[in-house]
Amino acid sequence: VRHDHRFDVSQAGVNSLTEASRQVLDKLDQDVELLAFVGPQDKPFVEEISTIYKDYSPHLKWRVVDPQVSPELAQRELVQAVPTIKIKMGDRSTAVDRMDEESITNGIHKVATTKDANMMMAVQLVSCLAA
Repeated sequence: VRHDHRFDVSQAGVNSLTEASRQVLDKLDQDVELLAFVGPQDKPFVEEISTIYKDYSPHLKWRVVDPQVSPELAQRELVQAVPTIKIKMGDRSTAVDRMDEESITNGIHKVATTKDANMMMAVQLVSCLAA
C-alpha cells in the first residue's frame, strides 16, 4: 500500500493552502470539477496548485486543457480568454480568470454554496407561509 503525502517545509507556507481555503474545502460534500484552460506558460503552475488542492480534498477533480489542442471543449465551456478555470458542481458553474488561490477558492465556494443558500431561502419561505 502506497500513501503519498506532501509536507510544506517552506518558511512562508507557499506549498500549502490557507486556512480560509481549507475551511471551504472541508465543507464540500460532493465533487467539484475544475477545467483549467491554460497555455503552455501557465500549465506548470496550474499543475502544481491543482496537486496541492487535490491532496487536500478528494472532491476536487482537476483537468488541465490546452484550448489550442481542444478548441471544441473551450468553445462548449464558453471560454473567452486564457487562462480561465471553469468550476462546476452539479448544474452550477462559474469561471475565474486569475490563477491564484484566493480566486480559485472563491470560485469553489461560489458553486458549492449556491445550493445551500437556495435551500435556506426555500426553508425560510416555507416557514413564513406556514406561519
